[in-house]
Amino acid sequence: MVPAAGVQTEPTTAAPAAPAEGTPEPRAVLPTVPAVSPVAGPSVETVEPVPTAGGTDELFTESVKAMAGLTTYRYVTVFSFTGEVEGKPESGSVELSGAVAGPDRQQMMWKDLSTQEQFGIIQVGGEAWMLEGDAWQPVPPTVAEMISGAILALGPAMSWGELAVDVGPSATFVGEETVNGVPARHFTSSARDWAPDWEGTLEEATNDVWIADAGYPVRYRFKASGIDAEGYKGSFLWTMELSDVNGTITIEPPQVTAEPGE
Repeated sequence: MVPAAGVQTEPTTAAPAAPAEGTPEPRAVLPTVPAVSPVAGPSVETVEPVPTAGGTDELFTESVKAMAGLTTYRYVTVFSFTGEVEGKPESGSVELSGAVAGPDRQQMMWKDLSTQEQFGIIQVGGEAWMLEGDAWQPVPPTVAEMISGAILALGPAMSWGELAVDVGPSATFVGEETVNGVPARHFTSSARDWAPDWEGTLEEATNDVWIADAGYPVRYRFKASGIDAEGYKGSFLWTMELSDVNGTITIEPPQVTAEPGE
């Protein structure tokens, strides 16, 4: 389901469920570049191209499998919304960025672009760390999984499957383009495919999706406006950029800040 954040009042910045007692409590929205940034080497494309004979519906279905099959990549997704509640304008933007360097190595950063508050998570093997403010601290892997699972609903690995099902059947081919350094096919469609997912009335919407020749989504832009179930107007813009696919990405444990008195 596509989130209806554009017609609600800042649902995307809500904090995930609090971790168990004795572990650091994450903030609702997060700021600062993580103390440790992954280092990317040259991209090495190894995914086989997806055939197009079956039309856009089949192409989008295959793209879900291609996305799930990627071993390493970086992503940046931004969710912006504007709305009106009781005659007063409201707006906000959040950015989710991260990198995957295999099934047991990944990092993510969640940032409120309005306040610059942020927090992050790094997972390496069976260990995990959380960034709050400027300090990295170890946390139980189960806590990291719980928090990142809620946040990554906006990331491509978790969201693309349902988006592809909604958009694929009505997508129209626009042309071939180079996106983030790879050849891709540009498709567009009206987002009225999403209308049943909105708790209200969808007035206007458009989708633009770029599928790499290797089969995975390399970029998408979803824009919609409407009236929610309570009669408030709003709109949102959801974008995603994928890069360094199957390239060399290094994610290491961060430098942990010692607690006072240690």
